Amino acid sequence: MGTLDTSKNVVMYDIDLWDTPNNTITALKNAGKKVICYFSAGSYEDWRQDKSRFPASVKGNPLDGWNGESWLDVRRLDILGPIMTARLDLAKAKRCDGVEPDNVDVYTQINGGGFKVTYQDQIIYNTWLAREAHARDLSIGLKNDLDQVPDLVSHFDWAINEQCFVYNECDTLQPFIKANKAVFNCEYATHRNCLKAVQSKMSSIQATLALDGKNMKMCNAQGQLLGNTKRRNQPPTAQISRDQQSPPGRNCSDCKKKPPQVQCLHCSQHVCLECAQKHVNLVAGDTEGAIHLLNEKIDVLDRIAANTRQNIVTARDKIVKKADAERDQAFALLTQMIEQEKQQLRNKNKQLNELPLNEIAMFIRRLPSDLQYLNEKDNSLFNIITTEPRIQLQRQRQQLFIENDDDDYDPRCD
Repeated sequence: MGTLDTSKNVVMYDIDLWDTPNNTITALKNAGKKVICYFSAGSYEDWRQDKSRFPASVKGNPLDGWNGESWLDVRRLDILGPIMTARLDLAKAKRCDGVEPDNVDVYTQINGGGFKVTYQDQIIYNTWLAREAHARDLSIGLKNDLDQVPDLVSHFDWAINEQCFVYNECDTLQPFIKANKAVFNCEYATHRNCLKAVQSKMSSIQATLALDGKNMKMCNAQGQLLGNTKRRNQPPTAQISRDQQSPPGRNCSDCKKKPPQVQCLHCSQHVCLECAQKHVNLVAGDTEGAIHLLNEKIDVLDRIAANTRQNIVTARDKIVKKADAERDQAFALLTQMIEQEKQQLRNKNKQLNELPLNEIAMFIRRLPSDLQYLNEKDNSLFNIITTEPRIQLQRQRQQLFIENDDDDYDPRCD
């Protein structure tokens, strides 16, 4: 981790719990900044200081694209509970105002991250995290996990999301907005939705995947994407400025309907806030328009790829579930058949043991003639060996021995 730039003109910093030294957090706090401390609550990271506390039994499938990370079995609060509370204690000790627990959506992964974690398992784990954070007077944000927003909005203090504009998912965060709770959004692709973010009352930035604060741009209150966020004595120059001297009686130069609210510093045209972003793109030239169109197509392909991946996962889960059910059904049927065969054998053995001696004697006297008759039908079926006072009948895969009262006699010696 490099040196953190503490000079940005922002209200809140979201920093790594482990990598940020105490003196940096103190400097931010003294400058009046809110400090949110990041840690992963749903994945094992093999470079963290407490990595030795995670047994192999809670480490699941690896995270795609993130070396050294594995999903955690969030059902095992008996193991993960003490580890995560220690991290929350560290955040409190370092004077963090709140925490951002990451990867709290294990249930959405293939096979629940390797543990078949369910929706309800995740709800239990996430609400537990929120309770523990509040017990330490820490605010806590819900990271992504959009499907569970309705169930978790009352437990979390704010939400933080990655690329909801790219995947057309920002509407799912509205429960936080309606509850008057902050929503923070980060886009990694070229951000062209600042105006929508402002209208949705979201705080939105554009950043790189490294999340190192470099090349970061942010949406301002006018719906503009600005790259210079450092403090200066004078406000930074932008393409669009607040229109303080709009000519009376004139409407937006683009839509011709609404009163002008901002003025382009390039051509001095007056436009309304809704047309501002479009106007900036128009005056930027053909190259900007071509880049915009290309990025739009990339976004569409990204959404198609994401939907396709989800469909594949869903279809595979259905196939696996069906195969598991058929296997269990076949195993149950086989077990039932085996038990029936065992019971039949037990019944036959019981019947033989219960025969009176006179019937056994009659059976012995009649057996040679009966077997002789059968042998005449098929010589290969039976092999009759008569030795007094014993008669042995040998058949394919079966042997029936009728023995005398000599306890030392072993028919296998014949």
